[in-house]
Amino acid sequence: MEYNVPEAVIYAVIKVESDFDPVAESSAGAIGLMQLMPSTFEDLTVNFLKENLDKHAIYVPEINIKYGTYYLSYLYQYFDCKSWDIAFAAYNGGMGNVQKWLADPELSDENGNLTNIPFEETENYVKKVCATVADYEKIYYDK
Repeated sequence: MEYNVPEAVIYAVIKVESDFDPVAESSAGAIGLMQLMPSTFEDLTVNFLKENLDKHAIYVPEINIKYGTYYLSYLYQYFDCKSWDIAFAAYNGGMGNVQKWLADPELSDENGNLTNIPFEETENYVKKVCATVADYEKIYYDK
């Protein structure tokens, strides 16, 4: 478990984000297996992991996975998650949006859970990643 992120979570995010295509690029500009935005990758390399990698390193599968995994771990810790759904929502919809949603009693409950995600894309993404995590857990852990 790199950065305390379960393998099933990493595999699920890669499956949903890029379907394991290491050269995938989204229309929004996200790159690689974990579909990192170049600005997020740069911020992580300079300010968090302090490796100051060349911007083209985002295309290297091992590096893309390392940084995507670190970012998931960061989001999980930042939002003090009890489950991965909030981290997945922030990974897809952005940290600032999730902060706003968690502060809105119409979108969250008193326990800090998102009860409604106003972005349909992000809501569908969270559902898809959670279902894929469950699939991987069933395959790899229910033997």
